Amino acid sequence: MFVVEWYLEPTAATVPALRREIRGYLGRHADGEDGLDDAELIASELLSNGAQHSDGPLWVTLRWRGERPVLSVADLGPGFELDPGLPDDPRTTGGRGLFIVDQLAESLHVTARRGQGTVVTATLPVRRRPSDHVERSGD
Repeated sequence: MFVVEWYLEPTAATVPALRREIRGYLGRHADGEDGLDDAELIASELLSNGAQHSDGPLWVTLRWRGERPVLSVADLGPGFELDPGLPDDPRTTGGRGLFIVDQLAESLHVTARRGQGTVVTATLPVRRRPSDHVERSGD
């Protein structure tokens, strides 16, 4: 299993930089290019939402245990319920991020953190390269 974690003070520079770092990591371990653009967009939306709605840092975790990677973004914001629908007013400029993620991700889950904040977890539409499946003796 691969696990990569980041602690992020969200700024106009750190969010896009981490999005590119996640894309690079996925690209190094993915079985081809399929799903990488969608995975990068999912990462961008989750990081941007966390940065916009949190009063502090983000904790970002990328786990790749099986065939598909799972990206989690935890924040200290006020929390919210999962509503991946579109805004009622089509002219509004925000409110489409979770809808986009829900359409592109294999799965999407939102969990309230004890006390304060939210963890948003998405299974990314990328497959692991077969050579990255390492079997240890005795497993």
